[in-house]
Amino acid sequence: MQSRLCDALGSILQPNLNRCMRAGNFSRCRMPGSKRQSPSLHPFDIGLRHISADAHHKVNFGKHRGLTYAQVLTGHWDYCKWLSTLDSARLDVQLFQRYIRRHQLFASVVPGGGGLVDLLGHKKIDFGRCRDLTYTQAFECHPSYCQWVLLTTQNNWQMRHFRMYIQTRISQQRTSCPPKRDPKSFDIVRLPVDCARLRKSGRSVDPRLVMQAAAASVDAIHTFDGTQLSMLTCAFATIDPHNRPLWNLFAEVAESHIQASNGQHLANFAWAFAYAGRTDSKLFDAIARAVLRTIHYLRSKELGTTAWAFAKAGRHDAKLFDAVAEASVPIMHNFDAKALANLAWAFSKVGRSDASLFESVAAAASSRIEEFVPQGLANLVWAFSKIGRDDAMLFDKVAEAASGLISRFNPTDLANIACSFAKIGRNDSQLFGTVAAAAVSIRLSDFESKDLAGIVYAFAKVSKDEPHLFEAVAEAALSKINKFNAQGLANLAWSFAKIGRIHSELFDAVALAAPLRINDFIPIGCSTIVWAFARFGRTDPKLFHAMAGAALILIDKFSAQDLAKHAWAFAKIGRSTEILCDSLAEAALLKMQDFSRQELGMMSWAFVEADLVPTPVTRSLLAAIIAQVRSRNWNGLAVDSGPQPFGTVEARCATLVLGLIPGALRNRYHQMNFELDIVIKADDGTLVDLEIDELYRRTQRQRGIDSRRDWFFKELGIHVVRFDPFDEVGWERGDLAEALQALLRSEGLLGRS
Repeated sequence: MQSRLCDALGSILQPNLNRCMRAGNFSRCRMPGSKRQSPSLHPFDIGLRHISADAHHKVNFGKHRGLTYAQVLTGHWDYCKWLSTLDSARLDVQLFQRYIRRHQLFASVVPGGGGLVDLLGHKKIDFGRCRDLTYTQAFECHPSYCQWVLLTTQNNWQMRHFRMYIQTRISQQRTSCPPKRDPKSFDIVRLPVDCARLRKSGRSVDPRLVMQAAAASVDAIHTFDGTQLSMLTCAFATIDPHNRPLWNLFAEVAESHIQASNGQHLANFAWAFAYAGRTDSKLFDAIARAVLRTIHYLRSKELGTTAWAFAKAGRHDAKLFDAVAEASVPIMHNFDAKALANLAWAFSKVGRSDASLFESVAAAASSRIEEFVPQGLANLVWAFSKIGRDDAMLFDKVAEAASGLISRFNPTDLANIACSFAKIGRNDSQLFGTVAAAAVSIRLSDFESKDLAGIVYAFAKVSKDEPHLFEAVAEAALSKINKFNAQGLANLAWSFAKIGRIHSELFDAVALAAPLRINDFIPIGCSTIVWAFARFGRTDPKLFHAMAGAALILIDKFSAQDLAKHAWAFAKIGRSTEILCDSLAEAALLKMQDFSRQELGMMSWAFVEADLVPTPVTRSLLAAIIAQVRSRNWNGLAVDSGPQPFGTVEARCATLVLGLIPGALRNRYHQMNFELDIVIKADDGTLVDLEIDELYRRTQRQRGIDSRRDWFFKELGIHVVRFDPFDEVGWERGDLAEALQALLRSEGLLGRS
């Protein structure tokens, strides 16, 4: 034994060690840069230290660039065997080849095949909380401690001994020959696996075969090993995901296999249960612990699948996602297209926007964009858009690739990729053009309701009007209006209103369908649908009555935008009620800091226009709005101008005033969204709003609205002057010019003649 060790060590250690070995004196052996070794140190320990010292060197070539020598050796043995036969002149390749040969030699010097594990297994640990335990006891009973040893930066020779033992044990678990399996077990697994392949290919599966497979699996459940059980769960996730008794049994048995499972088994278990809609806490907890324990040995596909499964199951395990991100970034170049899409989708789904991870995903995906299938492209850009990350190069490449593959996109992928580009604000003309053409050619009647709503939402979001698409969507939606959920109805109505396309038949159908789903509406759905109908002046009583009731129930959950849209819509169509206005005002007073300028303008306009007697709470709201306008300096004119009518009495008055007062403006908007007929800046800097009152302003209702509007402007420091261009019987005044000049002089806006 001693002779074999010395012969082996003599071929791989440095010359000074060889001289000491031949002299039989090991007390003078020491590694370069290390302290003098103990006289009693065994030559095997000296060699092991030499191997361990290289274990943390990083590979800087090939597909495993960035991993340490030890990680590649224990996690990618086939690659190491291939590399060891390679004849390369590169020094970095030769150094890694030498490390592989040393590891092989040390693992085989003990007779009986046990090698390094047999020799060190009975060695006792003399540090840390596992002191006095053997290496074998610590590895088998304290996995969390072993994980810490692998990750710690402490690097003394005793720690390296134990770390090498752990790495070798893990390598054995991954590369050792599997135990003999019962052929009958494989026969049982084969049936559900074949059924799953049929289902995935789009063919039907005989329910009797599924029942037969389930019964056989239950009978033999305790004879399956980890590989067979993981294959079984993946198959049943596809063919029988709703069989609760079967999946309860799978969860119980799978949990007992987790401790001994490798990375592929763990990923398969997680995928199967997530795909079947199962969220078994104990099982996912066990998988998370096992993944954290072996995270540095998981391959790219396993990392992507595991992350996808946990996100799909609604598991936001921070430690697991931290570990997956840390392990994925160095080997991102090894991820295939599907794994990249799964990884990005998973992190976005749980609300994670890890910058380094998404940068790496974007770079890797851009370099292999031609490998993506349509669903992968859609999922990839969905992930980036969900976290608000606009990677220009990635989106440009996806747009180009998607345009070339557009005929292979299914309805869901078409809607998803369009929505993702719209959400991030990217109006790619070529992509949207091809999506519109493909959607119409596919037959929109084959689209699911959510896809119909999604695709028009995307086009409306980027203000892209495709008449043929919108008309086709309207016809398809009418045939399946009862299949739309509450949010789908809201998005459908919003899209047509936003793009300005009036489709009376469609809005009639939405107005009938929405009240039937009133209990399913969320705040944003309520505000969206009433805004859409009010924009076209639609006053559908049943719809607005139902939405008013829903608003009173959901009012505490309304955002500032929801409150503004609701108040504006009901005021626009003249259906405001005291109880609704008071409720909206009370909720708005609690969120004053959350309102944008546009939203605050909608609120002020709504409460001025509402045909109601002001109440204490509505007065308080208007006072709070005035205070916000002053404090945020929103008391000037907006950039936009309103429409300028021609051939009307207002137009003739405007022409006269603009000729008399240089610098006067017509039809300008205040920053609070009120339109001013004619704006004049007085000598003292005060803004003067000259309103030309049409005949409808003589009604009692309109006088009340004008009174509230004038008070509101007065509080903002704007002087309102009103001019009535009609006589008592409603005819335009014959002395229009003289009367207007007299008014301007009386207000000090025109010099006296």
